[in-house]
Amino acid sequence: MRRNLITEARIECEEHGTKNLGLRSPVPRVPVPYEQALRVLFPWQNTPQPGANPYPGFFAGVLALYRGQVRYESIAHWRYGRRQPPDWILDITITALERQAAEHATAARLLRESKKPAQTRTGLKK
Repeated sequence: MRRNLITEARIECEEHGTKNLGLRSPVPRVPVPYEQALRVLFPWQNTPQPGANPYPGFFAGVLALYRGQVRYESIAHWRYGRRQPPDWILDITITALERQAAEHATAARLLRESKKPAQTRTGLKK
């Protein structure tokens, strides 16, 4: 029976061709602030540095952030805007973003302080 259904579907596709496949335009997704925050917290790494721990995956990182207190389905509903995340989830996410921003600011400040002073060609400081 399954083979008959597949054969019928193939025959129907051959009869109509590909002219009807591209008529529907994709529905653009509205940007969800929660998803944008998670994308900032967990950037994707295709090629980790040698010796570095491999990236566990987006959802594994989010589950670790919330210490396993939420389900995969709940995160997906929040990310795609189907439901609003609860306030305690937003508080944890905001705290993580602020902590990461502080770490980036500290790293930038230390790097800025480690720069050598600018010199001219003659070796004298301006």
